[in-house]
Amino acid sequence: MLDATVGGHVEVGDTYVQAALKEAEEETGITIDPKDLVFFCTTITKSFDEVTGKTNHARRNVYAYRYNWDVADLKEEQGAGIGFELWPIDTLPELPITDAQRFIPKILNIEIIKRIKALM
Repeated sequence: MLDATVGGHVEVGDTYVQAALKEAEEETGITIDPKDLVFFCTTITKSFDEVTGKTNHARRNVYAYRYNWDVADLKEEQGAGIGFELWPIDTLPELPITDAQRFIPKILNIEIIKRIKALM
């Protein structure tokens, strides 16, 4: 199983699931059936924009997908990625800070890791 993180933005008119499917295909070349996505959580972060003087509220939905094939079959988005790496899931909770900073923080949450392991 590959534990990878893919991110992107929801386009006007798209659902969060549609955005997840599009981003996965753009960034990895994988076409995913929506029924194979596993929803994990929604997070909302608030940040103040000094330029506009407004507070922004960003919503993020986190999904997982079980990929059972060879990592060499993944296709990196041209000019937008740095490649793919395999990480043993049991090492994720104890990563040194320099490695942990390479992940979306929510992915390293112990409850999320337990739910990902349940997919295996």
